[in-house]
Amino acid sequence: MPDLVLDSSALTPDLRVCFKPLDNVQGGGCHLEVYTVPDASKPTPVVLMMHGGGWTMGGPTSIPYAQVRWLREHGIAAASVEYRMVPHVKMKDMREDCLDAFRFAQSGLNVALAAANLSTVDPTRIGAWGASAGGTLVLFLGADVGDLVASDNTIPPLRAIIPTYPLADFHRFEPGGEHAEDKFDEVCAADPDFKAKYDALLADKCQVSAAWTTEEQTPTPELARRWEFSHQALHNGTLVPLLFDSMPLSPAASPLGALSARMPPTFVVVAEADQLIPPSQSYAVVEKLKSLGVDAAAGAGKDLPHGLAEMLPHQPAWPAGNKWWEDAIEPSLVFMSKYLSN
Repeated sequence: MPDLVLDSSALTPDLRVCFKPLDNVQGGGCHLEVYTVPDASKPTPVVLMMHGGGWTMGGPTSIPYAQVRWLREHGIAAASVEYRMVPHVKMKDMREDCLDAFRFAQSGLNVALAAANLSTVDPTRIGAWGASAGGTLVLFLGADVGDLVASDNTIPPLRAIIPTYPLADFHRFEPGGEHAEDKFDEVCAADPDFKAKYDALLADKCQVSAAWTTEEQTPTPELARRWEFSHQALHNGTLVPLLFDSMPLSPAASPLGALSARMPPTFVVVAEADQLIPPSQSYAVVEKLKSLGVDAAAGAGKDLPHGLAEMLPHQPAWPAGNKWWEDAIEPSLVFMSKYLSN
């Protein structure tokens, strides 16, 4: 049987709309880039998509367009979310941005879609997808929306989420180790180059989009500096401390500690060859949700490394003979579609 051919080429969004105006933020705030279902006869479900990139890189174009195509072909719109990134903000701010995107999808989005003569969405049928750092944010969004709905039952719940190889436990994240203390100042004193990159990024506007380029493209100096900073922070143990106001972290600071019976149905895509985030973190999410009575499932990509499920332009092509789409990715989309149906 020949290998499955997937179209991962970029799509042009039907609408780009600001859902959160902010000062000193690139582009004037956080935006949604929306891919509607053409010629839909009635409002469609919509999936919010949170990109990866270690909370320092990526942007609304850093999403798997093959999955966007699948969703649209099955009558589901997609909306890629901009959120503010390190070093200007903390995890709590990124969580707030994602929750505000959810709120906007329930109210202001249809106003913008109708004004552009585009197919509208059903605000009661919203799902969420995220990979890597975005997978972490999607888990937090599930917890945050669950708490929101518990306090106000007039708010429709999040129907389902797909965290793809998420970082679920900051206390068990390598290569940063236990992150028992904040060594940021110590690292900066020992590495002036790292400190200079940090100061340069902080002096600029807060970024909501710093997307990767293909190998044929030359990155801007700012993008190159951000890429180097992201790589260094990941490996010198400062990335997680940069996300929080103080260390050490409580268990509730990690998604695994924030899970509750109020979480939406969850399908976790597992990268079994992940050398950045242990696959055990993905399985731990599923096991805990099941113990709480939440419908949860996992789809495992055999030999799938970290990042490749996102199918980004700078990444290598999938190797011949893989079954990542059939075994892990498409089942997650079918799971989502089931919960977004009427």
